[in-house]
Amino acid sequence: MSLNLLEAPKTEFTEQKFIKFLRAQGITVKTNTKARGNSGVCFKNRIDISTRVSEEKRLTVLAHEYAHKIHYDLEKECFY
Repeated sequence: MSLNLLEAPKTEFTEQKFIKFLRAQGITVKTNTKARGNSGVCFKNRIDISTRVSEEKRLTVLAHEYAHKIHYDLEKECFY
C-alpha cells in the first residue's frame, strides 16, 4: 500500500488557529495595534500585528514575527 500525499486530507491553517497556537506557547498576540508603524513587531513574548495589514497578509506577517521570536529565544545575546 502506497501513500499518495495528493489524496491526504487537507487541514486548513487559519489565522485564528495560528494565534491559538502562539498563545499556547505563552506569547501575547495583539492584532489591533499600529505595531510601531510596521506591519508587525515582535518584542520578547509579544507579537503585534498592525490593523492596516490586509486579511491576505496577516498569516504571513504572524509567521514572520514568530520567526523573530524563535530567533530571539535561541540567540538572546544578539538582541542586546
